[in-house]
Amino acid sequence: MNDLDERLREDFAQLISGPPPELGFDTEALLGAGRRLQRSRAIRRGLGGAVVAALAIVVGWAGLTSLGTSTAPVVPAAPAPSQAWIDNPAYFDLHGLALDATTDFRKVTLAVTPAASGWDVRADLSSQDGVLLATSTFQAGAEVTVHRLSPQVVVALLPTATNWWDVAMDDPTKNPAHSDSMRPGTLDVTAILLTFDTAKQADDLAGFIWQASDGSLIDSLGNQVATSTVTLQDRTVTLYWDDPLHRLGFRLPNGLSTAIHTGARWDWPAFPRLQYSERTPADDSATWVLADMLPTGARDLNIDLVPTRSAWTTTTIAGRTAYVIVTTADTSAQPIRSLRYLDENGRTVTYHR
Repeated sequence: MNDLDERLREDFAQLISGPPPELGFDTEALLGAGRRLQRSRAIRRGLGGAVVAALAIVVGWAGLTSLGTSTAPVVPAAPAPSQAWIDNPAYFDLHGLALDATTDFRKVTLAVTPAASGWDVRADLSSQDGVLLATSTFQAGAEVTVHRLSPQVVVALLPTATNWWDVAMDDPTKNPAHSDSMRPGTLDVTAILLTFDTAKQADDLAGFIWQASDGSLIDSLGNQVATSTVTLQDRTVTLYWDDPLHRLGFRLPNGLSTAIHTGARWDWPAFPRLQYSERTPADDSATWVLADMLPTGARDLNIDLVPTRSAWTTTTIAGRTAYVIVTTADTSAQPIRSLRYLDENGRTVTYHR
């Protein structure tokens, strides 16, 4: 036996009896990735296949050499989002929101790329510390697209870039627990994220209303929403009423708005259900903007206000009589003393403070 044979025998004996060779990857990191992949699969099962596994780990090697080396782990590359959304991604942070165990992610990042018809959308779902848990993909077209990321979390894409939108619910007593929106990049879309207290409330999402580029209001059913604009006490107030979505509200030039479901307390005869106030601490005064729409056929409205800087007017919206009040009161008390009108049967309906 020559010296080479003897060295090979000794090396082989040491390989068997000694510690295992270094494989070139971190075992704990791989186990952690496997746990994340398991969580991703749990989310995917809960969402009926809409979510794909976030991370696929493929470890390969071409056989160990006498030096104990291996090839590096291979992670498949993700599709590249459009440049506009890379520069300004649509990012939503859910940290601190009341979400149950069915929603284990706390960050959502949307990537949108033009498709043959509409958009391809990818939602990356991450933990609070940035660990990617899952990816949900869907397609958006020329209409409003709503996609559920978990039982309590919904994302929607409006087919235009808009500075103002409103959400409508089927249940007049429910509203989203949290809402946020972004207009990332240069794409002509608006991304909206909504969270709900329960999965049942998410089921009651009825649609959206938004401002189009020409200033008109459009709803997700394709209707142009009825509006009426009045100016009182240097305040411009735009009323809007969407009968199919049962949404009545008003907007102010500063972007503030308030709205109600018209099925909520619709039998209440007179009190203005739309209310907004700004308090001035210096003199303890409050500026009020109040509005409502009278029942069908009502007429001859008369409003008595506290004797301060105040004004009111009626207007017509989609054939119905509505009214707007703007007043500055000395206190934060509601400024209406009384309100009366004739209903469709000619009877007097009166509200007293």
